[in-house]
Amino acid sequence: PGGCIDNVTASDCEGAMFYPGDTCANLLANKICEPDDEDVCCELPGGPQIVPASYCDANGGVLPMSYCEPVEDDVCCELPGGYQILPASQCPASNVVPDSYCEEPTGACCIWDNCSELTQNECQDLGGDYHGNGTSCGGSNGVVCEEAPPRDDHSTGSDGHEDNTSNGL
Repeated sequence: PGGCIDNVTASDCEGAMFYPGDTCANLLANKICEPDDEDVCCELPGGPQIVPASYCDANGGVLPMSYCEPVEDDVCCELPGGYQILPASQCPASNVVPDSYCEEPTGACCIWDNCSELTQNECQDLGGDYHGNGTSCGGSNGVVCEEAPPRDDHSTGSDGHEDNTSNGL
């Protein structure tokens, strides 16, 4: 049936008529509801779309309208305490800044004698020593990692934590 949906709650109806305990078939048979062709959110092969109810009945299944609402983009927002990723609706347009402002900074990370430029969390997760934001590996001003991995069965990372991998990394 066109504008009738079974198995919904009053809140799903979003302002439409709600008949608790009744089915669409019963409502239509008793002429309480007349089929109409209002737009509904419909599960179609290409994803949820707003289409006429009659098309949805023949080609998909009706979904709550919230499934068809546009997904809001996140933006990098300048706040008094720094920069933060927020939904666009929560950041005044004048505070939107380039995404690079919200990227986590990287720096030199020593894992034994290997230097990589990682975020502090990535470095710590790998058991490395983080040398600070903006530091780089090698070169005339870069960090040089000199500690070689021990050659025993219970290797520890350059941070003193046990390394459970077979090759020390």
